[in-house]
Amino acid sequence: MEELDTSGFHARHPKVGPGRRAFDPDLLLGVLVYAYAVGERSSRRIETLCGEHVAFRVLCGRDVPDHTVISRFPRDP
Repeated sequence: MEELDTSGFHARHPKVGPGRRAFDPDLLLGVLVYAYAVGERSSRRIETLCGEHVAFRVLCGRDVPDHTVISRFPRDP
């Protein structure tokens, strides 16, 4: 992930605001790339895997993103 240009994701990443601290775009991208690589495309299933599967827990740092965050990440401008 370190070699990819993720500046576009970081540009739209909220720096401040009310509510919960936002997830790092690199973290979300890593989770999605791994999920897609193992054939998982459902945001609800990815959320479940982030809480149960060791590889997903390591990728998300044991901070499980909600399925709405996962599904909105690749398509929100």
